[in-house]
Amino acid sequence: KDRGPRFISELREKVVDVKLSLIKILRFLEAHEIGLADIPAEVLDQIADLDHFCAEILPQFADRSHPPDLKAISDIRLALKFVLPNLTRLEEDVYLRLGIE
Repeated sequence: KDRGPRFISELREKVVDVKLSLIKILRFLEAHEIGLADIPAEVLDQIADLDHFCAEILPQFADRSHPPDLKAISDIRLALKFVLPNLTRLEEDVYLRLGIE
């Protein structure tokens, strides 16, 4: 019984971590006065894709009394296998390539 909700909580935390990472990236860009025009299109696309992922998935976790069904959980797990490496690459692109030295 405990395993299901804990597993769902872990999935929720991973998606929230993605969203918080996006917020940190945007704050970093703002702090370094890097405007949208200064950001390569592929980086903007990555940010938009990850934000869309979070916007689509987070509402599924909103009502804790009605967790996502098994198919949704499976889909979220699979999506995270792609999203997390993309987030790592995005962070490298932003912090290492766009960062101010």
